[in-house]
Amino acid sequence: MACKRYPSSTLVSLTLVLVCVSACGHPDTHPRRHDVRAMPIIDPVSGHAALLLLQTDITSRAKLETRMAALMESQLTMLEQMFPR
Repeated sequence: MACKRYPSSTLVSLTLVLVCVSACGHPDTHPRRHDVRAMPIIDPVSGHAALLLLQTDITSRAKLETRMAALMESQLTMLEQMFPR
C-alpha cells in the first residue's frame, strides 16, 4: 500500500553543510553537502500523520558546480581581454 502524500506545496527542501563523523568517531575534515527534503505523509497502516525525510549527499555535484563556475569566470575574463569593449 502506498503512502498518501500531501500537495507538493507542503514540500520542504533545503541544502545543509554537515560535519560528518567517521566510523571511529573522529570528525571528518571535509565538509559534506546534503540535500534534505521533508514531506508530510499519512501512514498507510495507522492512518496517522508522519514526516518522511529524504537525504542525499550532493557533495560531488556541489564541487563540480563550483569548478564550472570558476571555469566560466576565467573564460569570460579571457574573452574580455581578447575583445575589449
